[in-house]
Amino acid sequence: MKKRTYLIICIILFILLAIIFSTIINKDSLNSEENKVNIVNTVNEKGVNKYLDYKKILNGKSIAMFGDSLIEGYGNENGGLDVYLAKKMPNASYSNYSKSGSTVTSNTGDGNIIMANQARNIGGSPDIILFDGGVNDIIGYDMNFLNVDLKKPIGLIDLENSNPSEENTVMADFEQIIQILRTRFPNAKLCYVGLCLLDDTSINMLAKQVEHKDEMKQRRDEFFVQIKLLCEKWDVNYLDLSSKFVGTGIKYRQEDWLHINEEGYKLVAPYVLSYMAESISE
Repeated sequence: MKKRTYLIICIILFILLAIIFSTIINKDSLNSEENKVNIVNTVNEKGVNKYLDYKKILNGKSIAMFGDSLIEGYGNENGGLDVYLAKKMPNASYSNYSKSGSTVTSNTGDGNIIMANQARNIGGSPDIILFDGGVNDIIGYDMNFLNVDLKKPIGLIDLENSNPSEENTVMADFEQIIQILRTRFPNAKLCYVGLCLLDDTSINMLAKQVEHKDEMKQRRDEFFVQIKLLCEKWDVNYLDLSSKFVGTGIKYRQEDWLHINEEGYKLVAPYVLSYMAESISE
């Protein structure tokens, strides 16, 4: 009798242990699946893989940059984007050909104020070419350094045409810049980065002439539709970081609501580095 009771107790304990063990396994499995979902949901933010080891991927790489004041660092005493990238990723080389006031269109002067000339002046054999452009073409005429009579329409990108889509437009000029880069540096990764927030609030603060506000907003809307198509057409990696400045006022921007301050460059630098690492890992 005692043996039978003992056997029954052992069987019950075995069943209880099996149930407990099964519960633990299922819980671990569920947690594993939840972790997978969490990773999937957080790996990419605005196209940037936050878990990439950019310090390993970008080690020893040569990075050339060109564009306007947002990359040059206008108004920031510590320098431009390259300075803040180098602080976080010192084991890469950087060359910055950008110039404040530069435009995609070629109607503002000569030298490096024309982005096509910046592209022509890039030296060496960069692994990555990072650039912005377009902001001054959208709003520059209101700021009296882009002649309003020479202001070009934004234009349309023709995905079916391997040549620049339209003549005498901002997009056609931008396509010519890409062609220069592709010809000179066929092996370099091309990366376009949007560093400027031009929402309605920003434009209302920026515009010097009230009558230009609506036109600037329209040009903005046209440009940011077409620049994505341009990057698709020419296999250029695209990153828009403007959302990082939404609702922050001048926390990350200078008092003009346009140019980036030191905290702003610190904010965007890790995203730009991860973005370039992801681009070169493709």
